[in-house]
Amino acid sequence: MLYMKIKILILTILSVFVFSFAACGNDDTKDVSDTVTLVISEQSVRIDVGQALRLTAGLSNGKSSVCLWSSENESVVTVDNGLVRGVAEGSTCVVVQTEDGKYSSKCEVVVVSKKEGSVDYSKRVLGADISMLPAYQAMPRVYKDIDGQEVDFMPFVKEQGMSAMRVRLFVDPYNEKTHEKSVIQDLKYVKSLARQIKESGLSFMLDFHYSDYWADPAKQYVPAEWSSLDAEGLKGKLYDYTKEVLEQLAGDGLTPDYIQIGNEVSYGMLWPAGRVSYGSQDNWQMFSDMLSNASKACREAAPEARVIVHIERSEKSSDCVEFISNMEKYGVDYDILGLSYYPFWHGRIEDFDKTLSILSDETSKDIMIVEFAYYNNWYPDDAKYSAKAIGYSASPEGQRDATKALVGMLEKHPQVVGLLWWFPEENESPYTGLLESWTNRGLFDNETGKALPALYELKSFVGIGK
Repeated sequence: MLYMKIKILILTILSVFVFSFAACGNDDTKDVSDTVTLVISEQSVRIDVGQALRLTAGLSNGKSSVCLWSSENESVVTVDNGLVRGVAEGSTCVVVQTEDGKYSSKCEVVVVSKKEGSVDYSKRVLGADISMLPAYQAMPRVYKDIDGQEVDFMPFVKEQGMSAMRVRLFVDPYNEKTHEKSVIQDLKYVKSLARQIKESGLSFMLDFHYSDYWADPAKQYVPAEWSSLDAEGLKGKLYDYTKEVLEQLAGDGLTPDYIQIGNEVSYGMLWPAGRVSYGSQDNWQMFSDMLSNASKACREAAPEARVIVHIERSEKSSDCVEFISNMEKYGVDYDILGLSYYPFWHGRIEDFDKTLSILSDETSKDIMIVEFAYYNNWYPDDAKYSAKAIGYSASPEGQRDATKALVGMLEKHPQVVGLLWWFPEENESPYTGLLESWTNRGLFDNETGKALPALYELKSFVGIGK
């Protein structure tokens, strides 16, 4: 009899122990007889304030399941579909659970203050100029990840850390004298793409070319519709046109988050009225007045947007310094200095590093590299700098290595808050005839449509995976 009482007591204690064990810890399962668990990629991580880290989760049996993510303390850590970002010093847990609530798991996150002079990833923006995307989507063109799985472009690049998309705008791209296949971005086109960007939860950067055609260091053509205006008339037109475009966008709920007033305006805009040169003060007042009118329209029609002035003299730091000095001298109102940097036109990454160091001593403005790209195939014979001089081959591996080197170098420059790839959406698989010729500088293979390794390197710029 005593034996039976002892046996019952032991069984009771064991049952209580098993129940308690199942109710504590990570709560991977609601049924101790069920051996399936939700496996999270990290049990604990340590990140800086502003740094981001991607966590993943999946069922141990390999079955697919929608996972829902949350933070136990959003004042310390936020999480968006597995992308964890440090907000303030402290510690908390990120919780992931299956949509049906059956399985869950946690990761402890410790957030520490970043070292003085280090990059604040929360202020950085990774993105791309995707001005041709609708044309490829209309083909339609299939985009794939590096393993060959089909993906939707916008959500996919967002998963890779991109948060801002740039779109160029021409005044009248269908002017019969200048029209070409890649010059198609009128206001109607831009509105459609801007809506797609906004609906994807991404920031929208508008790039005013103030031309019917490409505006760059070699040409800044006056739009045909404005050709009868003198210099003073062009100044007024810049204000009126900029404000009208922004008001139309605002009316459709498409106000840009960033506005670029001119494209690569190193030598001025609306030539010859607004043309400038270095080593001379001739016409800088007129050019600066033009920029100021465009900026004024931005402040009135899109007061929350950040205004960018964009040049491409990355190769020559003295020109950049002179440009900045004249912007200050003539009182141009802007927030960000935008730069183009293409190694094949502007030289080695090591030399660009020196330019950025000089600029950080000359201006307190934030800096964005609003155009960058490198070849994944067929390095051109007429490039200013050869692949040998730059140090990276025209191949998927060379493109990846150049990207990795640039992002690594930018860790030394916390003033650089933005990096955008120009024309990543190029995808000619099979040949579409969409372009006059391939550029071979996109982030997808032109023959297979697969994402290239460089795309996966870019996320380090915003602290993901560090």
